[in-house]
Amino acid sequence: VVNGVSTTCTTFKACDDLLGPDATLYISGEWNEQLRITESGSAGHPINVIGTDALIKVDRTEVSGIALTGSYINLSGFEVIGGDSFGIFITGQVIKVENNIVHDSVLENGTAGNCRQGSWGSAIKVREAMYVEVRGNQVYNSCGEGIALRGTYVLAEYNTVWDNFSVQLYVDNSPYTTAQHNT
Repeated sequence: VVNGVSTTCTTFKACDDLLGPDATLYISGEWNEQLRITESGSAGHPINVIGTDALIKVDRTEVSGIALTGSYINLSGFEVIGGDSFGIFITGQVIKVENNIVHDSVLENGTAGNCRQGSWGSAIKVREAMYVEVRGNQVYNSCGEGIALRGTYVLAEYNTVWDNFSVQLYVDNSPYTTAQHNT
């Protein structure tokens, strides 16, 4: 469903092309391709991407399961498995990532239970983004960092992060960033 109209997209790319301010995209079922949101909403009119029993499961051929490169995006309700370097990768501005489950990602370093030293990917990675909220997510069994924040005005709260190969919550070069109430 995009903008209240039932639309069938056979690929995520086809759906991304339909998005704009005030759009709501509902996704359900299992998908074996990267969900990349490149379009942007606007102030007070974000793009809402809502998973309802949605599973994004990718292998090492995709850098991440979900990539948010646009701005003014709210993402919630996804289970993400896999991704070579990241489960969810955020580089856009004014983004909320809430109530997702991300696990068994950062495959460039192996698989859960068989992780090895390598690159420092992250299950959820904020990279040089601004005004990002990462809230209420569950992150576990990734062969890298759990949640890594490198941005400005980033808030990470009420996330539960465990059993990742590297640090569970990592903050680096992130002015005006708050990490609170995480487990």
